[in-house]
Amino acid sequence: MGELVWYQHPVDGLLTTPWPETIITKGPDVMFDLANIKGHDNSLIVFASEFFNHKLTVYEINKGDGKLLRSRIIDATID
Repeated sequence: MGELVWYQHPVDGLLTTPWPETIITKGPDVMFDLANIKGHDNSLIVFASEFFNHKLTVYEINKGDGKLLRSRIIDATID
């Protein structure tokens, strides 16, 4: 089983390490895509697949802290 994770950008720059990791949710394991959706300016909208669980889920994640705001399974019958 995979995980959808958030890496917090260090304030000292892109090349600074470490990037603190937060696990947002368990499940996504193969591919994901980000979308800009009108009315969700402070959120990241992530579409993520679960190859082994045969699901496609959409997640709304807070841009500021990476916390999961809500999620919904779009399709649980993917073959």
